[in-house]
This record gives sequence, C-alpha cells and structure tokens, in this order.
Amino acid sequence: MALETNQFFDISKLPQEEGIIFWGISMNRIGNEQSAKKCFEYLKFIDTKIKRTDGIGMVTWYSDYLYFLSDEKAHVLRDRYKELMMQHKHGFLDLILKDNVWIKKAFSFYTFGQVILDNSEIYKSAYDKIYNIYKNDVTFQEYVDFDCKKGNHGLEEKEKIFILEEIVTIYLAAKGQLNFNNRFIQGTEQWVLQLYPGRSLKSEIYLFQLNPLKLFNPKNKFENSFYDLKHKVLYDYTRIDIDTFDFSEKDDLNIDFEQEKDNLLRVEIKNIEGKGKGLITKKDFKKDEVVFEVIGNTITYATDYTIPINETEKVEPRLSKSIAQYMNHSCEPNIYPSKDGRKYLAMKYVEQGEELVTNYAFLGFNFGEEKTINGKEPKKINSNCHCGFKNCKGKITAYNDLIDDEKEKYKDFVLPFLNIKKKL
Repeated sequence: MALETNQFFDISKLPQEEGIIFWGISMNRIGNEQSAKKCFEYLKFIDTKIKRTDGIGMVTWYSDYLYFLSDEKAHVLRDRYKELMMQHKHGFLDLILKDNVWIKKAFSFYTFGQVILDNSEIYKSAYDKIYNIYKNDVTFQEYVDFDCKKGNHGLEEKEKIFILEEIVTIYLAAKGQLNFNNRFIQGTEQWVLQLYPGRSLKSEIYLFQLNPLKLFNPKNKFENSFYDLKHKVLYDYTRIDIDTFDFSEKDDLNIDFEQEKDNLLRVEIKNIEGKGKGLITKKDFKKDEVVFEVIGNTITYATDYTIPINETEKVEPRLSKSIAQYMNHSCEPNIYPSKDGRKYLAMKYVEQGEELVTNYAFLGFNFGEEKTINGKEPKKINSNCHCGFKNCKGKITAYNDLIDDEKEKYKDFVLPFLNIKKKL
C-alpha cells in the first residue's frame, strides 16, 4: 500500500551495506536532550535497528558557528563552547568504551567549521549558488525565518546565514558530496542517514524538495530522508507537504508508530478544542466496520487510562504506546468495543474528519478503584464530561450509573460481561 503525504513510520532495520549515520549537536541542547548520556541512549536504540552489517560509522558535528555569531566577546564564547564540546566528546566515548560491542575508530567528531573547511572545494560553490537562490525566493526566506524563530535564534542576517550553512551541509552530505573522514568507513559508504532528536527544519525540507543543484545519489536509499530520534520516525522529504505538516514539538505523541501503522492509516491524532488530544477519522466508516484495534499486553489493575477487554484484564495504552489512550468519552458515542474488547467499531455511519468517541459506561461497572500507571498508588480521576453534546450529563458515568432504558439502548455495545452481570 502506497503511503500518503505526511504519513511516516519507524524503520525496522538499517541496510546491511557499509553506511554512515551522522548527527549535529546543538550547543543549546548539549547539556540536556543531546548530552553525552542521552546520545549514548540514542545510540543503543539505533543498535536495535542493526540486524546485520558490513560496517557503520558514526559522525558527530558540533554546531559551533551559530554561537560565534554573537554579541559576546569571541574569546569568552570560544573558551565556553570548546570546553563543552570536549566534555561531550570524551563523556560519549567513555560510555562507548565501557561496552565492548563498539569500535572506537567508528566514531568521528568534528565541528561544522571543520566540515566546511575540509570540503571547501565543493562547499563554497554550492553554498553561493543556493544563497543566490534564497535571496530571490520569498518562500525559502519565509521558511528560514520560521526556523530562526522556532529555534529562538533571532532574525538578524547572521542567524539566517547559519541556518543556510547548516542545511546546505546536510544537503551535500545526503547527496554524497562530502567526505566524512571516518576512519572506520573510509569513503566506502553505500548509504548515509541523518539523525536528530526532533523534527526537521522547514527550510531543510524545502531545500531537498527544490534540489537546486540537481544532485542525485541513487546508491543512498536515505538521500532524501531524516530520522527523528525523539519521535522514532523516518521522514521522507519527498512526501512532506510543508504547508500541512505538523512542525510543533509540544504535541509529542506517546505512540509506537511501527506497531500502530495499520491503525494510523484509518485514524489520526489531533488536538480537540476543550479536550486535549483526540482520535479523528481519516476515512468514512460504515456501521459495525472496524475503526481501530487496541494493541498491548494486559494488566489486572485499573488506571485513569486503562481500556478493559474483559472483566479482569485491561490494556494500559500509555504503557503499550497505543493510540487508544487518545480515545475520548462522549455522552453521544459513535464507536463501541468488540466482544473481545480488542477492536472498536462504528456504531453508525461515521464520516471522515469526525472525532471518534465512546461512552466509558460501555467498558466497566464503576469508577473509584483507579491507580497510578505503575499500579502502586490510588489515583483520583476527573469525572467531568466535556463532550459538548446537547444531552451531555456533565459527568462521565460508569455502567452502574446508567438508567434501565439506557442499559437496554446500549446492550449491543457494551462489553459482554456487563450484560451477563445484569442478567444475574
């Protein structure tokens, strides 16, 4: 099945052929999201994608130039960031050397300035051509401004130049134009993949889509790709619609995208005014058609998020990283659980773009026994209802709170054990 625009998932494995993975270390993230310890955690995660390999080199680039373009005195900046870069490099290497699976010479460390200097013959000509295009392309300028604002870099010319230098370097790297100077993979890489904990820059995506230098690197299956370590997603720049793609970082989703890829063909997660996040249909559904599946191991205690599948077993969707955690309650539901509790089906015809909501009364007898996600402490839930429908009760009700007429109305939509208990 062909993937849709702005629809991306994780990858299961990296290619077997020799390759290079590279990432830029932002100096304003070097002590947190890109600390030596955090980078080692990212590395161990990437290792799970290596099933068989002829060799992979890892190249780290430190973004020194942005901070040298500052109002602070040059020697102050130099001393500060030189120390930070050295501490980061040695801290990362120390963690690597404690684990015998890694080969030290596979790891290379440079600043962006070194990369530009080492590749000056190709870089200067390429940068000048792209800069001239940028000066005459209003859309390109708007995207650079967006990236500057998002990164809190300011909108002076020096900040914009840094963004351009960065994305040109990444563009040339992916297109096979730069020498990575990796002692382990000595120019024999068959593929190159950029990593970073967060979404890509608008201007970077635009540059790849524009491909102003008409560069092609067919041996690199990732020549137009970027791997987001934070969201565990491989993005293909050729399938991104920049105008509709979500570039926000605040809306991070606790989702296993590979596990949920079939569900995400039918359902998407969006912010719902007054509710937070919710599930929205990506297509029309007929009555009783399966809308999504609940994936995950079961537990026996209740939390404020558990999805019961029978009287004793429940799925905690935050633990299993299931989209079911974003299913909201409504006094006017349009989906209901299957008999085994593992699927949710349409109660009626549901149109594309509608929010998918169920009545939590379909799932259990009472509220009041919920615990924290680890099952160790009591957790009081907020039972106020914000569904907004005319017949809203103002409170989220359990099955025992329904009047007899409602129990009769919903008898075909509740989990089977509720009807059995009622008969007893």
